[in-house]
Amino acid sequence: MKAHIFITIYVPNKLIKEKSPYLLRNAQSPVNWHPWGEEAFKRAKEEDKPILLSIGYSACYWCIVMEKETYDNQEVAELINENFIPIKVDREELPEVDEVYIKFVELMTGQAGWPLTVFLTPDLKPFFGGTYFPPYRSGPLPGLVEVLRVITDTWKNNRNDIIEVSNRATELLKRAYSYKPSKDVLSMDIMEVAYEQLASKYDEGYGGFSFHPKFPMPTFLFFLHRFYWRYRKDFAIKMSLNTLTNMALGGIHDHLAGGFHRYSTDRYWMIPHFEKMLYDNALLARAYLEAYLLTKDDFMKGVAIKTLDWMLSELSSPEGGFYTSIAAGYGYDEGSYYLWTMDDIVGLLGEKIGKIVCKYYGVTQRGNYGGGKNVLYVRRSAESLASEFNLSVEEVKNIVEGSNKILLNERRKRRMPDIDDKILTSWNSLAISAMCMGFQVLRNERYLKSAVSAANFIVNNMYKNGVLLRRYRDSDAAYAGTLEDYAFFMNCLLDLFETTFDPNWLELALELKDEIINRFYDKEHGGFFKTEDRFSDIILKDGKDGSIPSGNSFAIMNLIRLSEILCVPKLLEIAKKSFLTFWDRIKQNPVEYTYMLTALDYYISPKSEFIFVCSDNDCAPFLHVLWSEFIPNKVVLVCNSENRERIERITPIIKDKKVVGGGASVYICENYTCKLPITSLDGFYNYLKSLRSA
Repeated sequence: MKAHIFITIYVPNKLIKEKSPYLLRNAQSPVNWHPWGEEAFKRAKEEDKPILLSIGYSACYWCIVMEKETYDNQEVAELINENFIPIKVDREELPEVDEVYIKFVELMTGQAGWPLTVFLTPDLKPFFGGTYFPPYRSGPLPGLVEVLRVITDTWKNNRNDIIEVSNRATELLKRAYSYKPSKDVLSMDIMEVAYEQLASKYDEGYGGFSFHPKFPMPTFLFFLHRFYWRYRKDFAIKMSLNTLTNMALGGIHDHLAGGFHRYSTDRYWMIPHFEKMLYDNALLARAYLEAYLLTKDDFMKGVAIKTLDWMLSELSSPEGGFYTSIAAGYGYDEGSYYLWTMDDIVGLLGEKIGKIVCKYYGVTQRGNYGGGKNVLYVRRSAESLASEFNLSVEEVKNIVEGSNKILLNERRKRRMPDIDDKILTSWNSLAISAMCMGFQVLRNERYLKSAVSAANFIVNNMYKNGVLLRRYRDSDAAYAGTLEDYAFFMNCLLDLFETTFDPNWLELALELKDEIINRFYDKEHGGFFKTEDRFSDIILKDGKDGSIPSGNSFAIMNLIRLSEILCVPKLLEIAKKSFLTFWDRIKQNPVEYTYMLTALDYYISPKSEFIFVCSDNDCAPFLHVLWSEFIPNKVVLVCNSENRERIERITPIIKDKKVVGGGASVYICENYTCKLPITSLDGFYNYLKSLRSA
């Protein structure tokens, strides 16, 4: 008798024509998913059905779990298809949609995340939501079957209750995004309040600013670096360095390939949630580079190099941009690509070397992850192992370094987690800025080459006639850019200009400045809207900084920078009005606005313009000296025979600046007033040294 195997194959739903890997993964689900758009909205109204909105992203592990356990469940799918219009959204493609509905769930439940599950009326007003739902009740967590039945019954028999809730929710959301300019005076006193808040949140034992889960928060670290530089409070830099050190030693850091995972599930940075995101690593690379400049600690430098190199090796697109993320695993699997048993390591490295490496990385037979499997983290120092095994510290370091290469080569034989190969304008812009800084500090031409390549890719494929698009994949650029896209891209263009001194980048930044003001600036109340159009009768405008700085923080910072380059104080008026828009909220909880506070520091504190006038490559030694110091709130221009004419057409800042004495001349200006030029490298070094000790 022959055995029969039955495989269910579903007719592709409307997601099959999308480009997002996350949406395509759901294109053959038993749920008849629609993409976000007018077709789905029209159908909801015509069929008089509520909308089930599911929001996630490709690297989200629990999104995959809910897809497999809940949406692939036949009973769930039948209930959805019969009674709802189901819509699936990739939050990375449509961040404005995610912004509204995750805010609703936060207001309703006190917390939110992904997968995000929200029920809407046909006119897109939310009335119920949550995150992960299993198919059936699990302890206190309701099952989606139960939720679907209750909502279906209420929609049919007590719809007024739903309409009332949706109207109240919409009003709450409107108020959450409603800002009016403060009548207060902007003050640097708020910096001390933010510092004290961070100090109260700080985990002195292991770094970070929560206990568990622990997220890298580069916006906190950027603030602390500037606060320390400005006020010389040692505890500020201690908080940052302890956090960066423990992260780099922990399992959240990929010790073999480089790069950081999304977050740690524990206090110790040991066991990560394994996805790796472009934006996390771009911002963290900058944070480690800043820490290196402040301390000259080679450990910080090494982590920065490894992070930038990982971005180049695993997230670089052959077309020029950077991919979005690497998932936690393949399919249902989470983390096994990164896990090791003691037998794995000893089998590859031999008994003696394997024993040293296992002790170094805290690998045991029992395993720190369960089932004998281990996440690698630095458990023992090279010094302690050198003493135990009668070796020199250098020998231990060489053993670990050589073993890392062997383990990495072996790991690459495993099935690699899925890569989301979308190219996002905003996150690529963060990567470009990181690569520019990497070139400045580390003098590695590869970093600058990748920055230029990624910027050219965006210009050639995602920017047409002043319109910036958000996402590119499979030869398709789509979705109108948000404030985040425009502001982040403008920022990286200014970084490119201050790294290459090619006027093309500055001219493009000027174009973006006009587009940002025309498209997003709130002329009545100040600040910048997230999108050009109203969304479901809600106007999105927010300045809070999270894991990523807000679009408003970047837009304001850009205007201040450009005001210094162009000598146009009017741009500072827009920046000031925008600060005042958020000022009352900032005073309530300044720790939520730490990147905006770095912009405030730039706005209020003394600013410096370093103008290098030179012939040929005479300026290079002076630039290397400048780029080896941590000096925030500065503008850097290099004027030479190739770019002078074009820069003079853009800004008067270089007028009458000439080479003195035949070599490079450095003009240092504050408040549009310049000192006599410095012409010797020693003299320039001594000037920068005086800034450090001031």
